[in-house]
Amino acid sequence: MNNFNFNKIKDFDRHINLSIPNYDFLSNHLKFLIEALTESETNILDLGCSTGSLLLSLDRNKSCNYFGYDISNLLPLELETEVNFEKSDITKIDFPTNTSVISSIFTLQFLPRHKRKEVIKKAYDSLNDGGYFIVCEKTHSNDPCLESITNSIYYKYKREHFTDEEILQKQQELTSVMKLKTPKEIEKELSMFSFVEIFWKSYGFCGFIARK
Repeated sequence: MNNFNFNKIKDFDRHINLSIPNYDFLSNHLKFLIEALTESETNILDLGCSTGSLLLSLDRNKSCNYFGYDISNLLPLELETEVNFEKSDITKIDFPTNTSVISSIFTLQFLPRHKRKEVIKKAYDSLNDGGYFIVCEKTHSNDPCLESITNSIYYKYKREHFTDEEILQKQQELTSVMKLKTPKEIEKELSMFSFVEIFWKSYGFCGFIARK
């Protein structure tokens, strides 16, 4: 079985938009949420930024520094001068301090479980007091019966955009690399933060916001 490879996906942003229900709404929500939470003269980080579309969409008018990290080859070819993109493994680098917002959008779920904990701790240490960590994940349901129903509805949605063969192949490739948790498990691993809340949910996809 081949492992899933992001570098093989053509038009990555479109692929994700078709794969995750209500992704357009989430993208706009993230943009306005990050802009509202950003404090002047701080750092803004996106861990696993892929094409950099989220950072590039932000209004940059608060004298902040913007950093996007990704291990794939999806980073913009023409690097925007106001955004610092870096091809890096987020499990192996230090994050800058004086940070007011960190986002990690469908990235932590691909990390080994022990590395995931390390990245969350590094994000916590990077943030200023009162700073925010925004995490979006595909999750398991807390209830097996509900998960079965939700998955059936989700695969019906995916068949509107992909063939059965494409859906099955991707599912097989993701099996060994995507480590899903339940919402309760994610809230528990974010418990070092003073506040954790789900701000978005669509099928089995959830968005969490945590405040230091």
